[in-house]
Amino acid sequence: MYRLINVTGGVGGDCHLLIGKAKTAIVDTGMAYCAATVIDNIQKALAEYMPDHPQLDYVFLTHSHYDHLGALPYILEAWPEAKVCAAAHAQKVLRRPNALKTIRRLSEGACIVFSDGHLPPYDDHAMHVDICMKDQDIIDLGDCPVMALETPGHTQCSLTFYVDHDLIFGSESTGYTSKCGRVNTTYVNSYKQAVASIEKCRALGAAKIVSPHYGLLSDEEAAVYWQKCLEATEHHKNFILEKARSGCSEEEILEACFHEFYDEICKFEQPYRAWKANTLAAIRTVLEEFGITADKSQTASPHR
Repeated sequence: MYRLINVTGGVGGDCHLLIGKAKTAIVDTGMAYCAATVIDNIQKALAEYMPDHPQLDYVFLTHSHYDHLGALPYILEAWPEAKVCAAAHAQKVLRRPNALKTIRRLSEGACIVFSDGHLPPYDDHAMHVDICMKDQDIIDLGDCPVMALETPGHTQCSLTFYVDHDLIFGSESTGYTSKCGRVNTTYVNSYKQAVASIEKCRALGAAKIVSPHYGLLSDEEAAVYWQKCLEATEHHKNFILEKARSGCSEEEILEACFHEFYDEICKFEQPYRAWKANTLAAIRTVLEEFGITADKSQTASPHR
């Protein structure tokens, strides 16, 4: 058995607290700019539900992007004994100086957009993984097994967490739900792996689903979630292939995707530069996986 509490501190990245019979964990941390609020939310929840054990034992990371682990250094400052659990590839990523620079740069940018622009200093060494989890590895919180499932497609380090044979924390490889309730695709480095990850999660038949950047789905939403993830992924892939087969260059496919997918809701939830980078990567992934060559001479876009 477990208790699930949403301790998210601000827009752009979620954080959920899991309380088992003996131990506690969070899944992802949210962005760096809202770390203080996340920590406060966790402390209040632990004081209420675990007064004899107000500790954070584990941090589970679904992948190594800044909006999912930006607050990690501050959380480890508050709970230095907490063990960070993620895929082995995430550990490799967080050992790369350029990756750490990118996380810091994006975190600083988000702080300007969503807060006062002042990001408290942190040590890059806190961006680390203590426990590498592979497919079907389990960490028990006390009558609450948390199983890691490898679900690549968004990144090679994407993990889904299956809690107590009841609850799934989806990775972005399978998709995410926007605040308006629409399910969107988010594969970046492999369309085929994303489809396999969707089917892998659907086969579990979990009653409860936490969708990235949204939270716990209603029963009605959960019942159709995996099908909607698959439909969104298929539509995105088919749109790219149709444009490529008609002779469009990468730039023209990107422009077409902008008009098809980057609507007002998407603009609110994802900055254009991030959308462009992810979409261009997805375009190249689809073309490579389906053996199609498109003109790469121009990838600029007039949109800002």
